[in-house]
Amino acid sequence: MQADARPIDGLYSPRQILLASVLGGPLAGAVLMALNYRRLGRRAVACQAVLLGGTALVALLALGFVLRASATGTGLGVGAACGTSYIAERVQGTAYKEHIKRGGRRASSWRAAGVGLCSMAIVVAGILACVLSVQALHPDWMEPKVAIRPGEEVYFTGDATEDDARRLARFLTQEGVFDGRGRKTVLLAKGDRGYTVSLVVPQKVWEDDNAVLGLETLAVRISNFALDHRTVEIRLCDSSMTTKRVVRSSP
Repeated sequence: MQADARPIDGLYSPRQILLASVLGGPLAGAVLMALNYRRLGRRAVACQAVLLGGTALVALLALGFVLRASATGTGLGVGAACGTSYIAERVQGTAYKEHIKRGGRRASSWRAAGVGLCSMAIVVAGILACVLSVQALHPDWMEPKVAIRPGEEVYFTGDATEDDARRLARFLTQEGVFDGRGRKTVLLAKGDRGYTVSLVVPQKVWEDDNAVLGLETLAVRISNFALDHRTVEIRLCDSSMTTKRVVRSSP
């Protein structure tokens, strides 16, 4: 990449771009590269750099969400930062060195760090907003769970324990509720008044009085054979875990 002959503002070095990328991900590094491009008179390429950096950040977050493991996420972040610095060296390294040889100055490392920290704040705010939104739509999303088989699982929250969830899961398997056919999600909670079992069911179930009567019997059996004769409230929910109808045991 050839730089203009006229004096230009300070340019960010690949190491400064690495610093920003470590702090704020590939978006931060891309912003510094974009500033370099602007100062070199290449405004169109500057916009492309920011767009590519934002795309890389979204892809990195999505991959980290899928993999979940913290060590893996850290490795992805470091790898992305090193990759951004490598790209900066490849596409801007020559222009930066020529700039320095002509007596040009290097841009502020404090500003590079500031861009990284600002990007970090944006990323954290975005992740928090996504988590809160998902939790609002699917309250069980981040709860621990006991999985019987793929698609059949008991999440547990509040004072409910993993042992409670396993006992409920075994009972539901014995009763044929968990039968390996179709997805079945159950959320178990425990409070001062007993247990709450939330079931995701089709609309026709909570509108069918005979089905609801059968679930009242199921609530009693869950209380007697799985949950220590404590009061059991079964909540019939739609796919977003919104309660549509409630039945209770009377042990």
